[in-house]
Amino acid sequence: MSIAMRKAAAASDGRAGPAAGRALVVFLMAALVPTARPAWLRAQTVDPFAGLVEEALRNNLALEQARLAEARAGAALREARGRLLPSLALDYRYTEQDGTLNFGDLVNPVFGALNELSGANRFPTDVDLTIPFRNDSRLRLVQPLYDSRLWASRALAGHRRDAAHYARRAAARRLAAEVQAAYLSVAAARSAARIYEAGLALVRESERVAGRLVEAGRATPDVVYRARAERGEVEQQLLSARERVHAAERRFNRLMGRGVDAPVEEIPDSLLRFEVSLTEEEAIAHALAHREELFGAASQSAAAEA
Repeated sequence: MSIAMRKAAAASDGRAGPAAGRALVVFLMAALVPTARPAWLRAQTVDPFAGLVEEALRNNLALEQARLAEARAGAALREARGRLLPSLALDYRYTEQDGTLNFGDLVNPVFGALNELSGANRFPTDVDLTIPFRNDSRLRLVQPLYDSRLWASRALAGHRRDAAHYARRAAARRLAAEVQAAYLSVAAARSAARIYEAGLALVRESERVAGRLVEAGRATPDVVYRARAERGEVEQQLLSARERVHAAERRFNRLMGRGVDAPVEEIPDSLLRFEVSLTEEEAIAHALAHREELFGAASQSAAAEA
């Protein structure tokens, strides 16, 4: 049995040592998005979790909700920017008129009388004006010159869009880490089940030998009883281990967006080894420089002050 299997079995029984803990930290750090992966991780030629992480990022419903939230925030930002640009509006109205008052019927007799009194045609006598107009067309161009509310709205929408963007990236990072941790739980549970299966074969053989010894008169019957008790105990532990395998697989499939009973592929133990050349100080510095949660918190703070 490989070293990785023994570590996984120990972890499933709650007895994982420091090396297993360091391996889990490495796998969780492998959840970094590709554009923000550290140099020591990019140097790894094989990423055994790459396919699983890509599938989870593509199918997970919670992450899809984060994408939609980011898209809504982006649309709100574009709307806020549009309010600062010139707007051109065309209004057209046609009115069907029946029995409306013609303004010319009032002014034409007056203008005619004035023309007679003055002896000259100074005023028009053919005025034809109905209010409202039958056809009313307007073209309106509006350009905001200065409105502090528009600029504040644009700044607020920008900060909210940034917060949604970093929230989506943080959700993707958490999902990638959860997928890898969930697979490690599956692998650990499977390794523990294999250990109990091997142990069951041993106790069955021990029970068979005990029976032969009793038949040969070289042992007392209590040896058989003890062997049977040990076999029953191992069988119970094996059943519990298999239940833990099924529970771990169901949780893994939920994260992956699969059916809960879908088969979970197995990654060879030889691929689950990483050489870590990153110190604790370097890991902390990298996290402070790249963690999306910090950027998202800054964006939310700026949005509250906008």
